[in-house]
Amino acid sequence: MIPRLRNRLKQAFKLLFCLVCGLFDSLALIERPARGKSAVVVRTDAIGDFILWLPYAKRLCAELRRRHEKLVLVCNAAVSELARKELPVEIFPIERKRFQFDPAYRFRTLRALRLLGAALTYHPVVSRDSIVGDPIVRACGAYAYGFTGGAKNQTFLERRLGDRFYGALLPVGDGALHETACHEAFLAWALKDARAPTEKFVFHLPKKAKAAPPYWVLAPGAGKNERVWSANGFSLVIKKIALDFPGLRVKLLGSASEWTLCQEILDASGALGENLAGQTGVMQMMEIVGGACFLVGNESAAIHAAALLRVPSVCIAGGGHFGRFVPYAPEPNVERKAPEMVFREMECTGCGWQCRFPRDASGAVRCVALISVEEVWSAIAQMLDEFWRKRDAHRA
Repeated sequence: MIPRLRNRLKQAFKLLFCLVCGLFDSLALIERPARGKSAVVVRTDAIGDFILWLPYAKRLCAELRRRHEKLVLVCNAAVSELARKELPVEIFPIERKRFQFDPAYRFRTLRALRLLGAALTYHPVVSRDSIVGDPIVRACGAYAYGFTGGAKNQTFLERRLGDRFYGALLPVGDGALHETACHEAFLAWALKDARAPTEKFVFHLPKKAKAAPPYWVLAPGAGKNERVWSANGFSLVIKKIALDFPGLRVKLLGSASEWTLCQEILDASGALGENLAGQTGVMQMMEIVGGACFLVGNESAAIHAAALLRVPSVCIAGGGHFGRFVPYAPEPNVERKAPEMVFREMECTGCGWQCRFPRDASGAVRCVALISVEEVWSAIAQMLDEFWRKRDAHRA
């Protein structure tokens, strides 16, 4: 009863905040939008979402460059460096937290978006966001393509309010399709006469002149505590790998808010390693993951980076939106290395993280907390067997 009440209160507060933001935005957007010939692509969600979308972003942007005089990508500032490197677009970075909680920054940003001169806006985000994404589409003031959104991410009223800012919406069910299948469907729908890809997308990092000593990566964060597997479990995994492979050091990755978690895990393991949480931008994170022998972590940006860079990985996943982001679905036009999955299937899998069970002491939801160290180590052993076998075959 208490978890359900908590979820209802969160939804009510979010709806109220959405309505307040909408009234505030009306003041910032009182002037008519500038008319021009630009195409604007809006993708302001998290780093992992952007990495998963990147192969489809390249196809979308390449096609829009042929059709429009100017192409602008409005994106999360955290991925702007990667976007500038990989996409032929002008970047308009958004600091998500400031946009949500700093009224002056929000006002200035909305006014600047109003002046972009958008002829068309594309918002290829399945889980639309009533506080950031939809208001940005509104600010552009152009005919917009988007998804219908989902009941697990927005209330019915939030979706109805946001729908007014779009000219056309592609319907997708909550979790009915994998995220990459949604991206493929969006391209086919919004760009009906687009050129078909002639080869697979393969992501490469610039080669380094000097190879680093061998290491592996642990990414124990997941954005929210409810999705994070046991810190004690991760420390035991580090100990086991240190015993089996004494020459292999560990590098821990995460956000600044996850530094303490990473340090606790490293200290408890007693192993030699490096805590890099909060010390890397997205490109540095990609480089570290790309140079690793393998990666272990919760479902996070690092897992999606490993898949894109074809680095062997083990992903510990909860059931909140299982099947939508991981496990990976087949992609005929993209080359990735899918992670080995560790998960606990329950009758409530697919709940959208609206967990009805009490959390464990660390705050993790039940489907994450029930995963054992033995299950994780079994997946790691399977991944390592494949890794060493392929490496030996390559050397031969």
